[in-house]
Amino acid sequence: MTEDHSVELKRKRSLGVTIFGWYFIIAGVSYFIILPILIFSKIPTEKLLFIFHETDTGPYGSLFSIGMIFLGNGLLDLREVARKLTIWFCGFGIFLAIIGFLIDAKKFNPANNIASLIVIVSAFYFFTCQKVKEQFK
Repeated sequence: MTEDHSVELKRKRSLGVTIFGWYFIIAGVSYFIILPILIFSKIPTEKLLFIFHETDTGPYGSLFSIGMIFLGNGLLDLREVARKLTIWFCGFGIFLAIIGFLIDAKKFNPANNIASLIVIVSAFYFFTCQKVKEQFK
């Protein structure tokens, strides 16, 4: 008696999905590489405040980075839940940028975070496109 093994068809992943997947993984891993260097370096605290603010040394930063690693892995595996979480995550980032601007427009400087804003808006747009949605079905 032979068993019928169903072979799962390999879905083709676009270059954009691959780039965003690896971006999230590298961003998550880099946090855990940079954090000990910042903590144990002998650089004066005043010079590290901007870096610490950007990397968030608290527990939320660690959880966020672990989440980014799993999110990137999910995107590379073409999991629909990862695509939806990416849209939610990016939409929330756009929302926070708008709120930050509305609350304190004088102190809000998009030039400080322009790279992050470009990635977030690009990912939001990219993962809502119909052709990308079809890859995850």
